[in-house]
Amino acid sequence: MNSAQEERIARWLQEETDEEVIGGDADEDEGEETVPQISEHETDTEEDGDSDSETVAEDQNMTSDGEDDIPVSYFQSSACYVVKRKLRNGRIETVYRWKKQPTPPTCRTRRQNIVTHLPGPKNICSGVDTAEKAWKLLFSNEWLQKIVNYTNLKIQSQKQNYQRDRDTAETNMIEIRALIGLLYLIGLYKSSHVHVDDIFSTDGTGLDICRAVMSVQRFKFLMRHLRFDDLNTRDERKAVDKLAPIRELIEEFVQASQQCYSVGEYVTLDEMLDPFRGKCSFRQYMPNKPAKYGIKIQALVDARLFYTINLEVYVGVQPAGPYAVDNSTTAVTKRMIQPISGTGRNVTMDNWYTSVPLAEDLLTQHNLTVVGTIKKNKPEIPDDFKKKGREVSSSLFGFGKNHSTLVSYCPKKNKVVLLLSTMHDDASVDEGTPKRLPEIISFYNSTKGGVDVVDRLKLNYSRVLILPNWPVSPEDQRWGVAICLD
Repeated sequence: MNSAQEERIARWLQEETDEEVIGGDADEDEGEETVPQISEHETDTEEDGDSDSETVAEDQNMTSDGEDDIPVSYFQSSACYVVKRKLRNGRIETVYRWKKQPTPPTCRTRRQNIVTHLPGPKNICSGVDTAEKAWKLLFSNEWLQKIVNYTNLKIQSQKQNYQRDRDTAETNMIEIRALIGLLYLIGLYKSSHVHVDDIFSTDGTGLDICRAVMSVQRFKFLMRHLRFDDLNTRDERKAVDKLAPIRELIEEFVQASQQCYSVGEYVTLDEMLDPFRGKCSFRQYMPNKPAKYGIKIQALVDARLFYTINLEVYVGVQPAGPYAVDNSTTAVTKRMIQPISGTGRNVTMDNWYTSVPLAEDLLTQHNLTVVGTIKKNKPEIPDDFKKKGREVSSSLFGFGKNHSTLVSYCPKKNKVVLLLSTMHDDASVDEGTPKRLPEIISFYNSTKGGVDVVDRLKLNYSRVLILPNWPVSPEDQRWGVAICLD
């Protein structure tokens, strides 16, 4: 190698890593995360790492100049980890470059770490000093009146099936509020799987307050006929929307949740599962969730107070129309973070969502940082970060552009865990503990459980009841259990 070539190589290695990322979109295959602490998700994210990497060492510029004799080890032993791929035309392309040393810190606070909307109740909550007033902010009288109207439409359509008019009396606002109050009370007393007749029993074993509110026959009748949409237009709406029976009211509820409260500086993005084993075209099976079967919902939750700020029900592929959306991880994530876009908050997510292009896009376009586990099959991950056989509790760091920090941690023999952060800029490790956890992992473990806590709380106070001969139809079964009660 002549002196001109050596000077050219030295100049390349000193250049700033401001290349455009060249790589595929986020992996769309759903996977579960592997982290060194307790996790609700488990998966095999390990890959056999070959110590003798066959990565081609040519840079795109080197190929154009005809210089193809630079050894791979030169780049691996330099100040950077260079990830490359070979194109179909034979040219070599740099996918990503990670520096081994962090950028020296500055005195100024990064604008991405400045929270522009303070957490806490918003102005609409001023003067709210009771639980009932707080509940009305989320479930307005207009919201309840729609339920009354839609339920009465269902009752009117069933009158011919009853001999006495008093058995099909229409409901009103007061009765619907009483019904919802009973459901809350039944959940409070952990009676979700107790038969309705036992709850209303008169032999001293039931709940006296339930009989004081309404009879067991009226309770069963209202539960069978409770509806959240106009039955006269349902078929038309279902042609373009699988979620038509609940779409209107669930969107109003999400909007009210966002208007009432501003979440803290740390939020969790994950999937929750509403328990349901009835007939439904988009029912999901998730073995790592407590309920196993149910309706999958994407949720954005405050990591400290567990307040849910955004929801999106997963219904699979929608028919062509206004509700047909992209279900890729990138598209789902960008829809979910809209309520906090530009506020300087951090989003903790698992490896189903995390990718380097998405994290950098959220940082530059939405002023949000990301901390999350990441799959090993992402094109930006260097081979050195996947290798097994490292010292237990050791960490390997890489620092990319746009404040991206990649860490590979070895929790036990022949196992590595990868995390990506755009919030952390250094290689901080807690040397005072036996595990020597990097600060990125410690932060992830403290903020990753927001959605899982909400799932456990919902399951603890579930109000799904066992009713005889109910629901009477597949349509009633689909929406009566999954959405109306739970």
